[in-house]
Amino acid sequence: MKKNDFQILNNLLNSEPAFRRKQVFQALFNCQKNDWKQVTNISKQLRKNLTEQYGWLNVELSELLEDPQEQTYKVVLKLSDGLLVESALMLNNKGNYTACLSSQIGCSIKCIFCASGKHGLKRNLTDREIVDQFLFWNHFIYKKNPEKTVSNIVFMGMGDPLLNYNGVCNAVNTIISHTTLGPHNITVSTIGLKQPMEKLLSDPLWPKVRFAVSLHSAIDSVRQKLVPTIKDHASFLLFLKKWSKEYFKRFNHRQQRLCYECVLLKGINDDSKNAQALLEFCKEVYDIRLRVNLIPFNTTDDQLISPSRKTIEAFQNTLRNGGIHCFIRKSKGQNIQAACGQLVSSKQKNL
Repeated sequence: MKKNDFQILNNLLNSEPAFRRKQVFQALFNCQKNDWKQVTNISKQLRKNLTEQYGWLNVELSELLEDPQEQTYKVVLKLSDGLLVESALMLNNKGNYTACLSSQIGCSIKCIFCASGKHGLKRNLTDREIVDQFLFWNHFIYKKNPEKTVSNIVFMGMGDPLLNYNGVCNAVNTIISHTTLGPHNITVSTIGLKQPMEKLLSDPLWPKVRFAVSLHSAIDSVRQKLVPTIKDHASFLLFLKKWSKEYFKRFNHRQQRLCYECVLLKGINDDSKNAQALLEFCKEVYDIRLRVNLIPFNTTDDQLISPSRKTIEAFQNTLRNGGIHCFIRKSKGQNIQAACGQLVSSKQKNL
């Protein structure tokens, strides 16, 4: 079994000159190559060592589902220890693809509307396993159409990225260093975890990616119903106001957006009271780079229902009329259980 993180690769390259490391990573991120034997600008011995000790992709295709009408795909990947992780790919409005990557196997947060947490958390993914999802999709796209590529990444798959802070940070920096993707083409999303959120404000290693907070409601009692495993939502909402202001100071690039995301559920957080509360919350932290994404609930539980389109648009209008940039996310991949909140390995028996 090949080691499932980048440490063994770093060890293999420690004695190599800097240009050799660059050649190795260029090859790894080259969609036209799929084996170290094809990397002819490095020595035979290094190719042999890489093949035997590191391998190429450390994930194995277990299942691939496609929704051709929406040009959306979901993959179940088998890891070196036999566990499974899901990832999704969607055609975006740029004519390229957005890859939705997972950061954990399962999730410990257990939001009531999300399938990923239904069986709890198995473990964090390593930085290599995160990068390998990205590499898998780029190879997949290249075989279908060499002129297309992954132009955006969202960490909105299985798990909360900030519970795997180091793995996500290392993976994102690796991708940025060896591709044409810039940090503003990548979005990291979290339910809202105080300690890692505070850390990233002063961490020089944290990449200047876009950031999303799954707020869901600006009313603490409502958010408690939606995210029951996290306590003291009133305290978090106060924290988020202060943190958001600091975020805009720390990351002052015009493309450095902060997004509040709300999965809307009929009869829970879709009424005018919740809309008005969110508007007032946004006004207190307002910056032109602030966005609100409204996400119609994608079925994961028969007892929960998405609001009507009319109700969602009324919610949106409340925020827009108050001067807040507010958008309704178009759900893709529901037919293959690849939409927001639906990623969970149905074949994972021991998750």
